[in-house]
Amino acid sequence: MYRSNYLAGKFVSKKYPIVFSFHPKKNTMTQQNKTCLVCNQSQQQIPLINLAYQNGDLWICPQHLPVLIHNPQMLTGKLPGAEGMKPADHND
Repeated sequence: MYRSNYLAGKFVSKKYPIVFSFHPKKNTMTQQNKTCLVCNQSQQQIPLINLAYQNGDLWICPQHLPVLIHNPQMLTGKLPGAEGMKPADHND
C-alpha cells in the first residue's frame, strides 16, 4: 500500500515524488507539473490523459488508467477520495 502525508496543504507521496497542492476552501487540486499521478512521468516522457476532478486538473498515463478504472483504491493518498471510489462493474 502506498502511503502519503498531508503537509502544509500538500499531498506528498512516499512511493513517488509527487506533490499536489490542495485548496480545501476552493475545493480544488492542482498538480504543479503535468505528470502522471501514479508514476510521475512527465508529458515529455509519455502521453498523458487529463482528468478534471474537484475543479482541478490531474494527469494519468495510459499505463495507469486501468488502475483508476479497475482498482481506484490503490490511488488512496494520491487522489483525494480514492478510498471511497468503486471499481468499474463488469457485467460482460
